[in-house]
Amino acid sequence: MSEMRAIVDVPGTPSAVEMAVEVVSAILGGWGLSELAEDAQTVVRELVKNALQHAGGADSYELELVRKPYGVRLYLADGSAIRPVVAELNNDAPSGRGMRIVEKIAAGWGSDDHHGGKRVWVDLTTNGRPPFD
Repeated sequence: MSEMRAIVDVPGTPSAVEMAVEVVSAILGGWGLSELAEDAQTVVRELVKNALQHAGGADSYELELVRKPYGVRLYLADGSAIRPVVAELNNDAPSGRGMRIVEKIAAGWGSDDHHGGKRVWVDLTTNGRPPFD
């Protein structure tokens, strides 16, 4: 199977989260990966919320989906060079659980330098397959 790719500009507005979730669901459905839609929606929701909170002020963020043989790799690029971390769990804090959720769902995740900022990537695989190379 050839690699398929979709790139979407997500606005840097409060409506960005739900817009990104809807786009991811539609693309995965079109690619025959509906089984990954719920996890992908959760991951994208957390990544976009983090971008809005920690790299706010951008006009838009770049969301990219790449179809792989056994799943999908999601990317979200923003203008901040600050890498995401899995925060120490603090039940009294109103936030700080996003990357912990992503880590739990993902087959693998990380971040790369990207045009003066970063691009966070997350692998979601079917049938418990390992992350991609």
